Amino acid sequence: MEKKEPFRIMLDLETLGVTPGCGILAIGATSLDFKHRFYDKISPQSNKSYRLFTDPSTLEWWNKQSDEARNESFSGYLDLAAVLQTFNIWLSELPLEGRKLEVWGNGADFDLPILRVAYKETKIKDEIPPFAARCYRTIKEMFPEIEKPKFVGAKHTAIADARNQAEHLLLLLEKLRNR
Repeated sequence: MEKKEPFRIMLDLETLGVTPGCGILAIGATSLDFKHRFYDKISPQSNKSYRLFTDPSTLEWWNKQSDEARNESFSGYLDLAAVLQTFNIWLSELPLEGRKLEVWGNGADFDLPILRVAYKETKIKDEIPPFAARCYRTIKEMFPEIEKPKFVGAKHTAIADARNQAEHLLLLLEKLRNR
């Protein structure tokens, strides 16, 4: 019996820190076939009501980013719990067709761990399957000779980062298959 290719998505968060428990400004995700995408921005204030913190050094980092990225990422008005519920709906509607879901993030210690704490603090059920996490940072370090495609969109906006990381991941996976 032939093993089905996993259904892969790239997840990217814009955050108010770099460790689990920090606030989330935006969630962006795309399937690797680019037919399914998710993007919502969260009110920075809503994070406080769920006891998620803001790291001052991350705010300093944000102040050095482009006006476009900063304005986009800090313009959210939605409640964190509402966005997580909407993200769960999006996940449930993915056409898995019996395939395993893989959720790729830029660091085993970043996107998914931060998202999982947000689920816990909002008391929203985390619908991402256990063991679905994959690390884009690890695979790109394995193949430094595979250049990233030209970036499209505004860097440090969740959906543009997810899309561009997915484009690069496709090249990396192809290299891995052809080894």
